[in-house]
Amino acid sequence: MNNQKLHHKLFYFLVYASYVLYVLSLLKLVPGLDKYSLKIHYGLIVYISLFLLYEFNPFRKTVFTNFHKEIVFHSGLILFGTTALATYFFSYVRTHKKKIEQEIEKL
Repeated sequence: MNNQKLHHKLFYFLVYASYVLYVLSLLKLVPGLDKYSLKIHYGLIVYISLFLLYEFNPFRKTVFTNFHKEIVFHSGLILFGTTALATYFFSYVRTHKKKIEQEIEKL
């Protein structure tokens, strides 16, 4: 298997594993999963960041392929998810903390 195919498979594995684990940890379906989800998510962010820095630096000529488009798209999703949605979610939880705690106590 050549390095490019391995690179593509690693990328897809990390992306979809990150998405699945992120959703499962948000839903609290598997106890303790959030620590693994964060590690995979962090690894994905580092991987994509290094890839983007390598491929799109000003000293290198890059032919923009479909794979590059997918990496850029997933980068946007990850940035949106970790900034906009996470910020909104934590802001909501902070402002409604007492109400959420009361609802949890009812359970």
